[in-house]
Amino acid sequence: MLSVEIRGFRQRVRKKQVLTPAQFQTLLCNADLRLQVMMTIACCLGLRPSEFLGLQWPDLDVSRGVLMVSRSITGSHVDATKTPDSEDEIVLDADVLALLVQWKEQCPVTADQWLFPNVDTGRPFHADSLRDDHLHPAGQTIGIPNLGWYAFRHTYRTILDDEGTPIGVQQKLMRHSDVRTTMNHYGTAYEKTKRQANTLVAGRLLPESMKAASRATIH
Repeated sequence: MLSVEIRGFRQRVRKKQVLTPAQFQTLLCNADLRLQVMMTIACCLGLRPSEFLGLQWPDLDVSRGVLMVSRSITGSHVDATKTPDSEDEIVLDADVLALLVQWKEQCPVTADQWLFPNVDTGRPFHADSLRDDHLHPAGQTIGIPNLGWYAFRHTYRTILDDEGTPIGVQQKLMRHSDVRTTMNHYGTAYEKTKRQANTLVAGRLLPESMKAASRATIH
């Protein structure tokens, strides 16, 4: 069967969506605070939608400036992260941390302390509903139809690469388990290096007006 060729058949491969910093800033300026935080976590930290929707407030350590990714949520099902390597402590840029603190003050309180609860159910939103109701319309305004959550993760990795971040650090920040066996078994990225890399990404993406407002909140 490997030698059989079907004429006229071409497998469709979905093109990766990557945002420019200007496009991302336009999205932020036209979003409410909740969506701003979601998009910032997805784009400045590279979190998957199942991961940031599964976050709870005890996962955030403000004093250390870290966010623990330890679960994922798909629909109403809470589970472990995609792979063991996906579970990790994420070091936060100061502006991203300040934005999270700002959102915590306004976030609806729920029994399980979800970061992004639906006020009607007390449970996290569905990623598909958020995408259809919020991302798709927002994407139209910047010329990207059918904007999806993974566009932010692709953008995160693109900027890391563009900034010259070493591949070993990229692998740790993306929390991949299959980039290279060598990278998985030998060495790791220092926390200082990872924080510098995340600061570079946030510095490229976040508008100055948001940085000033978020810093005023945390200090």
